[in-house]
Amino acid sequence: MKVVEWNMRYRSAQTNWPKFKEGGELACDIALLNEATRPTEDIGLHVEMEAATVGRDDVSHGGKKVREWATAVASPHELQPPEDVWALSPMHKDRRSMLSASRLGSWTARVVSLPDGEKVTAISIYGLLDERSDASVHRSLSDLTPLFEDTRYNELLLLGGDLNTLATAEAGSRALARDQGVLDRIVEGFGLVDLLQQTLREADPPRGRLAGCTCSLGSECLHTWTFRKSKASTVPYQDDYLFASPALAARLDECVALEFTPDWPSDHVPIVATLKGFNPKQ
Repeated sequence: MKVVEWNMRYRSAQTNWPKFKEGGELACDIALLNEATRPTEDIGLHVEMEAATVGRDDVSHGGKKVREWATAVASPHELQPPEDVWALSPMHKDRRSMLSASRLGSWTARVVSLPDGEKVTAISIYGLLDERSDASVHRSLSDLTPLFEDTRYNELLLLGGDLNTLATAEAGSRALARDQGVLDRIVEGFGLVDLLQQTLREADPPRGRLAGCTCSLGSECLHTWTFRKSKASTVPYQDDYLFASPALAARLDECVALEFTPDWPSDHVPIVATLKGFNPKQ
């Protein structure tokens, strides 16, 4: 099974969609996309997304920001919404916090039905800059907590997106602690596995520190270059992540970020993971 996470960059999203068509360079079984605009009907994929993202700074809340793009889950396989997901189990009469997005378009969750009968919960999440980025991701993670804890959906689960979390502040600083807190909540709090880091930890020989990384983690650096601030920039930043439940991570073959090219049509490159033990073309 092939999985792609990518911030498409909304200005070029329409021209980027064909990369996911059958035979395209990013054709895959599951795509977790950010800054997506709705594709044309001939794309040949099932796509679930909102038409826009409504942040706390949106005009509908008295702000000035309008975002005519959103997170998306796309697949050649059937997509279904997770059903009847609540924070409290059915044994409780007061079933609070039904699964819903506090900010429309900031995350999308769908269950992908593979032809071999397995079902994978796929979540695309975006670190919306309608407030401090760590607060924004925490808000979405709180929305998603009932899904992370639902045993019907959490065994085979993917979470990916542009978190707008660089985690490059000075070691020991509060800024780094806040960024790292987002990642720790996903890994330690919800038990998901960072697939890029798993690939790096299993590399033989070890890659070592990311060349040119601005973090202060020294030899402990496990960052991967996924974002550049301009086409001329050579400073490697990581904004994008792909996480999986332990059962999926155990099937990981490899997870890498593609390399930037001079004419790459986004300020982000895709993260591409391949997982063993699936037969999606059955």
